[in-house]
Amino acid sequence: MDNNEDLEIDLLRLCRYILSKWMVILFSGVVFALLAFSYKYFGFKYSSVPLAELDKQFEVEFIEEQLDGRKQKVKKKVSYNIYKADYDARMADYNAQYSSYEINKKVLSDLEEKASIDLDLQREYLTNSKLFNVGDEGYYETVIFYTVHDLLNTNNNTTNTTNNTQHPAVSYVVSLLSSDQFILHIFEKLNLNGMTNRKLARELFGVRVKDSNSFEILIRGDKEELVKSLLGEIEFLNSDLKEFCGTFCDFASAQISSGKVNPYVVKQFKSNEQQYLYDLENKLATAQKKKKSLIEPVKFEDFGKLKDLETFKIFKYIKFLLIGLVFGTALPVGVYVMKYLLDGKLKDDNYITNAYKITKLACIHSSDCSKTDSTAVEALESNINLLIGKGNKSIIFVSTLSGINDNKLTELKSLIEKYNSNGVTVKLVSPCSVQEIDSAGVVILAERLDVSDFNKTIDEVKNVLALKEHIYGIVYV
Repeated sequence: MDNNEDLEIDLLRLCRYILSKWMVILFSGVVFALLAFSYKYFGFKYSSVPLAELDKQFEVEFIEEQLDGRKQKVKKKVSYNIYKADYDARMADYNAQYSSYEINKKVLSDLEEKASIDLDLQREYLTNSKLFNVGDEGYYETVIFYTVHDLLNTNNNTTNTTNNTQHPAVSYVVSLLSSDQFILHIFEKLNLNGMTNRKLARELFGVRVKDSNSFEILIRGDKEELVKSLLGEIEFLNSDLKEFCGTFCDFASAQISSGKVNPYVVKQFKSNEQQYLYDLENKLATAQKKKKSLIEPVKFEDFGKLKDLETFKIFKYIKFLLIGLVFGTALPVGVYVMKYLLDGKLKDDNYITNAYKITKLACIHSSDCSKTDSTAVEALESNINLLIGKGNKSIIFVSTLSGINDNKLTELKSLIEKYNSNGVTVKLVSPCSVQEIDSAGVVILAERLDVSDFNKTIDEVKNVLALKEHIYGIVYV
């Protein structure tokens, strides 16, 4: 066997030896567990300081400024009251931070969403706009001037100069030209169905209020034909305005200008719309960047839940109970291990074989020395029968246990009696029986693992070898 196998067998025997002492180990564990539990229980119960005020029970973390100015996190043991106050303060701080985080996140999300919608609308507008996509020659514009007369007020001019309130008819026209109904009508007329940016229609029809009783309608288009087509909508406007006025007002209209807009105005108009697109892109990018850089506060769960005082007390009891149990179990185990290793007994059934080249005939007890191995007994009997068959009539078993520890050699003595009854001289002697050993035909050593003294066994081997040139073998009984 190699060293690894030797070690494995030794450990197995050691474990079995320790397990054989289980009652002592268990008793020691229970006693120490009860002692540790009692120490903590009576320490809490009969303390002059209430548990909530007992110092150095709960751990908190705080920032401490070092001598060099650096700030460092330091953990400290405090009472439950201080721990709870610190916990509540951190929770309040976390709630404030998280609330601020959620508000900022909502604001930035709304800004991002609005900027994205506005950007899509502006891109749609720039792609489909009649005026923005016109050439450098500019777009066409026709201006029609309207004046409203209040039929119920004979002194209409005086009213206009003294009262700045806008005439209802003027307000009606302004709301009509910006209404969904009118814009959808223009979309349908220009085959812009499916468009969402109302500016595509508003840029073609505009209203400019001059004073409380007059306004101008502006009709624009990229081509003169489009302007003439849209002028047909003026009749629609006049009809609605006439129906609104009824009998209390009237109006007059006149075309005051028509033609291409100044190229500089067109250029400025395109520049403003393009700049608005860039502004929306920057606005969206800024909102996205701020939202991405927004750091969510550390979840309060990461700080751990608030410890309940009664639960803390129970866990302390359990902790000390387990510590006592472990210590009470480990103490006797350690004692038995040291006793096993240092008792000077023969442990290794291969040591004699390897050191003195003596054959191991059998190990007729199990590894825990609790029962006989019948197979090993048969092997030993086969060896004795072989020796007898070769004419050997005197076989001597030599053992350091012979005499005082005869009770340790029960199996071997029974075997010896069996052969003696058949007329063969088989004896069990001690190493001191020099004459019998010297005159014997065959000498076999007989020892018991974990019982025979190691040094005495070595001396026995040396003494026998001094008398006999050859030892037939060794048997572990």
